[in-house]
Amino acid sequence: MSEGSLAIIGMGSNQGDREAILDEAVEALKATPHVHVWTVSRYYETIPVGGPPARPRSSTRPS
Repeated sequence: MSEGSLAIIGMGSNQGDREAILDEAVEALKATPHVHVWTVSRYYETIPVGGPPARPRSSTRPS
């Protein structure tokens, strides 16, 4: 067996059911061959910075 690589992935969503979108993304990673998800952080909600006015809040889940 070859040695793998470590990746730290941050995900975010500001559309629709943000937490469900992030959960689906994590599940897709878990279903990917040769990928092991060690841990998943809790959700963080942030306010938008820059860009057009009145953007929705963003949910972020560093993985």
